Amino acid sequence: MTKLLFILLVGFITYKPAVIVKYSNINHNKAHIAYNRSNKLKWTDFKVDNKKRAEAALTSTEISYTINNIDDVMQIDVTCKFDKNNSILVKGNKNDYILNHEQRHFDISYLFAMKFIRTLQNEPNLTIDKVGVVYDNIYNEWDAYQDKYDKETSNSVSKANQALWDKKIDQQLDNL
Repeated sequence: MTKLLFILLVGFITYKPAVIVKYSNINHNKAHIAYNRSNKLKWTDFKVDNKKRAEAALTSTEISYTINNIDDVMQIDVTCKFDKNNSILVKGNKNDYILNHEQRHFDISYLFAMKFIRTLQNEPNLTIDKVGVVYDNIYNEWDAYQDKYDKETSNSVSKANQALWDKKIDQQLDNL
């Protein structure tokens, strides 16, 4: 009786609920495009803006997650989306080179969505609160990386640096 009770207690103490973290590329509405490497952005995905702006285009992306607890399993679905309503093409700037620069912003967002997933998968004793902390940390890294990309490419003006970043982002995507 004592051995059985000890085994049950040890099993209870070391028990931790199962956690499933996965990427979801399901579109839930027409205002967003879930990231899929084989589907590239098109200019028709952007709103046309007639205002004078310093930028040729603006890409709005988001990394989001949902948590569902089902039968002692915490399932976390992570999505990377392009927001059509907040992504802008400044009239007169439609060309493939600029579109590539904007696509790379979306690619970077996906890279950080995948980093978020990997970090969660490697986190021992994951709790809902911990998911939020990890998300905040990844978000800050992602935001800084997007800024670095724009700064080093001079918002795509530096063709040489844009080519270096294109190669770097492609390598990172290939290594996922």
